[in-house]
Amino acid sequence: MFDGIFASLADPLLLPAWADTWFPSLRFAAFACALRALLFALSFPLHDDIMADDGGGHAAITEHRWGDWIWLGSIATMVIGGAAVELKTRRGTSGSENPMQTSSSPS
Repeated sequence: MFDGIFASLADPLLLPAWADTWFPSLRFAAFACALRALLFALSFPLHDDIMADDGGGHAAITEHRWGDWIWLGSIATMVIGGAAVELKTRRGTSGSENPMQTSSSPS
């Protein structure tokens, strides 16, 4: 459940960001979703407790460990990559339409 913890909205925003990355016409939307996800994710250190069960019980957050920071870093990577692609595209120096596509050299 949401329970007022905005960081929990970051993951659902990443799904359209990842999906939209594959379509050149939607790359700005991918960047915008990733940026919103990062803004929501940055709120995770502001909370002292988290909902632990469906009955409304809460558990204290005692520390933030490396998994939290890897999660945040992966979202930041999506934002930085999206910004780089968007800047490259706007400057008119874009390469192939698909960033995952490799070019084959003639034999």
